[in-house]
Amino acid sequence: MIRTTLRFWAWVVLGCVVVCAPAFAQNDRASITGRVTDPSGASVSGAANSRHVVLVVWDGMRPDFISEQNTPTLAGLARHGVTFRNHHSVYLSSTEVNGTAISTGSYPARSGLVGKYIMTHLAAPIQSLFDEPTESYLGITAGQLICQDDYRKDGRGSAFGSYQWLIANSTKPNDIIGLANAKPGIFGPALHSFLKDAAQHYAGMVAVIEDLPVKTNQVRLGSAKDKFGIPLAEVTHTVDDRSLALKEHVVEEGKKILKAAKPRDVWASGFGTMHCMGGTVMGKNAADSVVNSYGQSHEIANLYIAGAGLFPTSAGVNPTFTISAVSTRGAEHLAANWSDHV
Repeated sequence: MIRTTLRFWAWVVLGCVVVCAPAFAQNDRASITGRVTDPSGASVSGAANSRHVVLVVWDGMRPDFISEQNTPTLAGLARHGVTFRNHHSVYLSSTEVNGTAISTGSYPARSGLVGKYIMTHLAAPIQSLFDEPTESYLGITAGQLICQDDYRKDGRGSAFGSYQWLIANSTKPNDIIGLANAKPGIFGPALHSFLKDAAQHYAGMVAVIEDLPVKTNQVRLGSAKDKFGIPLAEVTHTVDDRSLALKEHVVEEGKKILKAAKPRDVWASGFGTMHCMGGTVMGKNAADSVVNSYGQSHEIANLYIAGAGLFPTSAGVNPTFTISAVSTRGAEHLAANWSDHV
């Protein structure tokens, strides 16, 4: 079992939350500070008595990024509304959805599934050294080519899941898949000698392997606190045996592929993880999921969530395009049904 404790704010499970909530209760209005203006710049005295409040929470975005140059629309909303510059998050013991908890006091965690089914991708790097120069330092650090020839889920004995190969990665001395990490067991003069050799003769590829969803894989509030007394989040993640079997299959396949190119050395440097998914998974009802296919909460109708947290499975591909697709789909549904929520 892998247990990792980290600061909560570094864990961006949600990409962006937009909440359209009922107006604050009367006893909360005194705590709202800020000048409210209409688009013309004139003060609006009755804003606190509005029937609804639209609260926009952009998770993981630095406050100084909201400017006329970077985000003119958000800057306009802040200029003509109320901006909270000093606020505190509601931590994971109750909810991951800070915006809705702040505005409504309702916690979308009654199903017990918020924070569950945390997934990652298993990364299996296969490394090699050739006698001839490989120029692996050219290009950018990413898979320039992708191979999904064996993307099927089953048919590999006890292994289950999909995977793809990232090929022709540009390899720098120090990077997430850099040369310095290719042989983690060597240090000092041996590492120096290896780096000089690998800088000219290295070639490798990385497998992106599906991590099957496990309900007990979760992020929750831990007992440890930081120096400010704020509780730290604790992530529990165990790899399913079928995913581990798939990793072993992939490693052997990768070695076979590279050996066919006749290098002087081939090895696998263990495996790590990459990408974060799950925690607010989508599904048909509240019994087995947190949101529907649009990212709309089953329990709070005017709460929408976007990002990799919606994924019920991780698949064996990089998640960026899927994040964009589900987020766009949810935003279009919200826009089309805006009058139902405001």
